[in-house]
Amino acid sequence: MSNQPPSLWSVIGLGSVMAGMVVSGLALGWFADSVAHTLPLFVFIGLALGMASAVYYIYKKFRTFG
Repeated sequence: MSNQPPSLWSVIGLGSVMAGMVVSGLALGWFADSVAHTLPLFVFIGLALGMASAVYYIYKKFRTFG
């Protein structure tokens, strides 16, 4: 491994993946709520899972940077 800082494109990619995970969690929560008729419950669960998976992904990626 090299000690070079991440490039701009890799940082933009990380941000895009992070946003995608959060939006996916929200979308899945919204869908589950529309099926179960429990509007705020699964949206919040999906948001929490999306954010947790994004944080975990970023943590794993930044471990490789040094």
